[in-house]
Amino acid sequence: MGGLARLAILLFLLVIAGHCEVLTVRVERVVDGDTFHGRVRAGGVPRRAKFLKDSLVPVRLEGIDAPERDQPWGDSSRQALARMLEGRDAAVDIVDVDGFRRIVGRVRTGSVDVNAAMVARGHAWMFRRYTSSSLLDSLERASRASGRGLWSASSPVEPWVWRKRHRRQSR
Repeated sequence: MGGLARLAILLFLLVIAGHCEVLTVRVERVVDGDTFHGRVRAGGVPRRAKFLKDSLVPVRLEGIDAPERDQPWGDSSRQALARMLEGRDAAVDIVDVDGFRRIVGRVRTGSVDVNAAMVARGHAWMFRRYTSSSLLDSLERASRASGRGLWSASSPVEPWVWRKRHRRQSR
């Protein structure tokens, strides 16, 4: 069984067992405004997951949805996340593993709540389909009201709407 499959199974079992685990990763590559790849750091691995040390794992920021790479503001969103994370250590509070075998989690680097910062700075939406966070809700409202980031556009299109439209067009 491959490393990613073992990771997915382990994390799934941890989540359904009600254990919130934290991984420490060195961020190697930011994919877009809500996804990155990180190398699991020695000493930053839950006791039951020592085999993950030095593995490269995909991480999806929980509770937010950033513009797609080919969508307006997509590159700016990716660059904002890269400025916060690339080359740095990040703590990932594991919430779930998604259908793409990515760890879904709340991410911190130093004292920065990265998920919240992406919304507060106007680089992502609160992903209401998957969270009811009052913090993310208030940060999005404030960001929208002040016209920060993607809210400076006249009619920003939510990523979930963008994906649905582009899936339909590609058929």
